[in-house]
Amino acid sequence: MTSTESHTATAGQTRKATDKSIEAWAVGAKTFTDGVTAAAHLPNVNLIQPIERYLKLVQQGIELNRDLANIWTGLVSSLYAGVKEESEKAALAVVDQAETVVDLSAKQAEKAAKEQA
Repeated sequence: MTSTESHTATAGQTRKATDKSIEAWAVGAKTFTDGVTAAAHLPNVNLIQPIERYLKLVQQGIELNRDLANIWTGLVSSLYAGVKEESEKAALAVVDQAETVVDLSAKQAEKAAKEQA
């Protein structure tokens, strides 16, 4: 093989490699432009109204939870007030009973002391 034939063979291989590279690049560019073109044909979407409806629904849920919490707080406060009142009455009754027992014990002690004297 002569040097000219060698150079010709190398040039042919280089040309084939270049052609394959250009073809691969062209296929990639076409795929990319097809995707961009397809994306350009997508419909415009207006998300403002759905988001506003969603946020309105969330706000209604928050208000409902706040109202429910206020109702529960009122009920628990009323229950606590009733329990407190009843326990105060019971405490007074116990104190009265204790005083009665002390008075009776004192009378019994006086009576016992008189009988012994």
